[in-house]
Amino acid sequence: MKKITLAFSAMAVLAFVSCNKNDDDSKPATVKDKLKGTWKMSEYGADANSNGTLETGETAPTTGTSFGGSATYNADGTGNQIVTIMGTSDTFSFNWVLATDDKTLYHISDGDTITSIITELTTNRLVELTDESTPKSWVVFTK
Repeated sequence: MKKITLAFSAMAVLAFVSCNKNDDDSKPATVKDKLKGTWKMSEYGADANSNGTLETGETAPTTGTSFGGSATYNADGTGNQIVTIMGTSDTFSFNWVLATDDKTLYHISDGDTITSIITELTTNRLVELTDESTPKSWVVFTK
């Protein structure tokens, strides 16, 4: 009887120890967490009606075109962008800062700042609206 009680006590202790307090405390990924990594440009275009909403027909896929690229966002606030036009690629390094609204994204390079608005961000899709041109430009990235 003593062996059975000891065995049950040991199993109870083991069960208690194996429970992880953090199982219920998992936090959803932050915008910065989702942003980190390398993103491949999959679409580009213009916000033709200037309403800030990506609509059907406002972008075109980069596949099969002479335009493309990628962007990498590192955890330390640095990054780089590769832009390919007509088979020629250029790499640009930048620092990035995400504003407190978790939507405004600043790309800072050589004293210039380009501001983008993140309109969609999932673990595998990033949509940025850049207001550096008229009309504003859409860039869609995928992982």
